[in-house]
Amino acid sequence: IPRAAHVLLAAGMPIFLPKTELLPFYIFRGLHSDHHYHFLKPGFGGLNGTLPPFVPSFGIEQWWSAGPSWSAHTDFSRFPHLLRFETVAELLAALAPGATDWAAVSAAMQRFNQETLVLSSAQWAAAVAGTFAPGVGARTKTRLESSSL
Repeated sequence: IPRAAHVLLAAGMPIFLPKTELLPFYIFRGLHSDHHYHFLKPGFGGLNGTLPPFVPSFGIEQWWSAGPSWSAHTDFSRFPHLLRFETVAELLAALAPGATDWAAVSAAMQRFNQETLVLSSAQWAAAVAGTFAPGVGARTKTRLESSSL
């Protein structure tokens, strides 16, 4: 999710997104993953300047083969309490007065944010503790793994 969407999520602002199975149609792979644009200028890193910077480029057929699996692992797909629609009619119906309990959606989003903040803070604390005192970090990590959300 782009940074602005993370800000909206943190604020508990309801967000409408297409259903997960439709995400490959909406998450554009971008010029950086098209083989015509996916290269480095000579002399700019990589092995002889030809190694692309993140992932290999996808052709159209490769994208439609890999896109559904890839998009299922994005924040667009994984975050709870996002409001999903399949058609424009569903989106408009959800926006109709009284159709969506905005306060309940916002409260659920804020609750999720608070719970995950506690979990990620504990994970970061365990990582830092593990760096400075390896035994302490390992014990904290074990406790975190045994108590998941």
